[in-house]
Amino acid sequence: MDNKNIVAADFRGRRWPAWISAAAAAALLSAILLAQGPALAGWFREAYAGLPLPLRDWLWDVRRIVPWVVQTTYLNPWTYAVVFGVFLLESLIPINRQQKPWSVGMVQDLLWAHTDAFFRSVWLPLYLVWLHGVYDRHLSFLTVHLFEGFSPAVRAVIAFLIFDALNYAHHVVRHRVEFLWRFHMIHHSQREMNLFTDTRVHIVEYLAAKTVIFIPMFMLQVNVAEVFWLSLAMHWYTGVYHANLKTNYGLLKYFMVTPQSHRIHHSVEPRHYEKNFGVFLTVWDRMFGTLYAKYDEYPEETGLDDDRLPIEESIAGISVFRTYIRQLIFPFRLLLAPKSRSAS
Repeated sequence: MDNKNIVAADFRGRRWPAWISAAAAAALLSAILLAQGPALAGWFREAYAGLPLPLRDWLWDVRRIVPWVVQTTYLNPWTYAVVFGVFLLESLIPINRQQKPWSVGMVQDLLWAHTDAFFRSVWLPLYLVWLHGVYDRHLSFLTVHLFEGFSPAVRAVIAFLIFDALNYAHHVVRHRVEFLWRFHMIHHSQREMNLFTDTRVHIVEYLAAKTVIFIPMFMLQVNVAEVFWLSLAMHWYTGVYHANLKTNYGLLKYFMVTPQSHRIHHSVEPRHYEKNFGVFLTVWDRMFGTLYAKYDEYPEETGLDDDRLPIEESIAGISVFRTYIRQLIFPFRLLLAPKSRSAS
């Protein structure tokens, strides 16, 4: 596939401008919130009161998370040191030498990164309250008590392994279930992989993934607060292996996901399809036969060969925002007019 020969994706037939769809969705959501606001507030108060005390304490601290995100991300010099370091390495050891660190794709993903930070800090905790309430009401009989006698250190290791295994599982599910794949296509549409590509995740896909992860964690009574902070810590690691870096980390490649191994997962080459689903460890790919164990292959071209996808081509004016809205809407358009699945 030659990226230069790919026609900019567009929707077929008559369509509404993206801003009209976005405005209609915002108006509908606002009307629902205005009508149901008091009932929802009462439901959340009731759900909050029924949560285990450690989870309640953690959620009480959510009110501090937004300032914390600003302080530790946007105002943290280490953030800019990491970004500068990755940009420097992308200049020195790139896989695709034609791609500039400050590419159109990177700018588009930077917008996804900002919205992702807001979602993680504000909406995810609220969703976990609701999800835990559903679990307590309807699924609490599934709870098992396997880890109560273990030390905190052992529980932390077990929590990490469970968390990573569940991340592998939900990644496989997003590729194998047609409905979820339509949302996951947005992540795989990136042809200029970069430090922020990991945040190009549709909100529906994000909620589905967290449901797949957290329901088993409620069952096993894994400390949700600890895993939440663990996921934030892993965020930078997963970002780095999406970057345009020609490295397999040497001996670490045998048990950790690397820029080389994850590049295989995003490759357009058919022999790489449905391989390397791991998020941190490669042990799950080895166990379930999805590992692509040729560690010296660095495919230049990534993305999906599907001209329906709204691909960013410019950062002029409001192009980045317009493309972002189109990417959010795209899976719903596929659901309304289903077409055959493209290769991943």
